[in-house]
Amino acid sequence: MLQTDRPNKLSETLSEEWFLEVVRGILNHDDRGLVRWYAAQVLSEVRDNRAVLALTNALNDEHEQVQAEAAVALAKLRAGEPVLIKALNDDDSTVRSNAASTLGQFGDHRALPALIKALNDDNNTVRDEAAQALGKLGNNRAVPALINALKDDDGRVRLSAASTLGKLGDKRAIPALIETIGDDNQDIEIKFEVVKALLKLSRSTHK
Repeated sequence: MLQTDRPNKLSETLSEEWFLEVVRGILNHDDRGLVRWYAAQVLSEVRDNRAVLALTNALNDEHEQVQAEAAVALAKLRAGEPVLIKALNDDDSTVRSNAASTLGQFGDHRALPALIKALNDDNNTVRDEAAQALGKLGNNRAVPALINALKDDDGRVRLSAASTLGKLGDKRAIPALIETIGDDNQDIEIKFEVVKALLKLSRSTHK
């Protein structure tokens, strides 16, 4: 009977607020790589947006083993429940931007509608990460939203939108890209990215 109760006790502990905060702190701040590695393993069992943020940050850990374990944990969370997709609606913009970035790395097409919606997020970084993630998903259903993103207030978002439109190779983007080049208010870096996108589209059109 005691053994039967252990999984339930563990599940209850993992869901405790204090426990989650302790493990997150260990993963992102402890000096010992092995300890951070164990923390990533523990967080793979937690269905919580805050765990996703900590694991996403750990993808940049100085130790490759910790990076790998964080990636495995995020993949496990994705398989069990679309935690990353839910994280796109988190109150914390850092959680949302990290979720968008990670969804792009995994190429999960279930995230397409949520990432398209994220192009209208209030936070510039979230919109930028969403535009980049859509390029990694490679689904042309995102083209109309990305065309609109070419007029975003933030230059980084416009740059990422242009780059992604080039990757997707959908000729519907050509008029909007040409219009962007003719805009005297656009930064030269953005115009350069638009030219690269048009070249890619030209090659794909003539294949």
